[in-house]
Amino acid sequence: MTPDAARTERAALWRRARALDGADDAARSPRARALARRLSPPRAPVDYAAILKAPAWSALPLNERRRLAATCGAVLLAERLAASIDGRMLGVVGRSIGEGALDAVLALPPAQRPETPPVGALDAEALEGLGAAALLAGLSGETARRLADGLAPPLLRLDADQAQAARRLALTLCGIAA
Repeated sequence: MTPDAARTERAALWRRARALDGADDAARSPRARALARRLSPPRAPVDYAAILKAPAWSALPLNERRRLAATCGAVLLAERLAASIDGRMLGVVGRSIGEGALDAVLALPPAQRPETPPVGALDAEALEGLGAAALLAGLSGETARRLADGLAPPLLRLDADQAQAARRLALTLCGIAA
């Protein structure tokens, strides 16, 4: 392994560790992060094995993880979105994931569209919550709890195959290596 590759790998592991520790929320001020740490019950330290098991997307900054979750949600709703003429719903999705990503979701062939889960009214938080369910499916309890911090609460439990298909498509649409 070259020194540059080793440095890149260490940086990715550091970002994963910060995500698992909840220290990467750039939207919060340092004072707000300190207050949140004081008010939260103490967590066990993250061990190296948990960092290695964390998915690659956990190294993304929080705002990009939220966009990835929304993209997963859009992929899960691809069938419903493709059949929709509801400008409000399409606008919510377009603002959440970007017009280019929405176009890519709408262009998915019917065979690649996962089965649409039952979801009521759709807003940005519901879209992200649906995607968070796909991102967090299959992760162990503590890892899932730590990575859920900062994301909208998962809306429902998804079938593992359905979640994996949505995750894989969303990672591809966002240009993120699995």
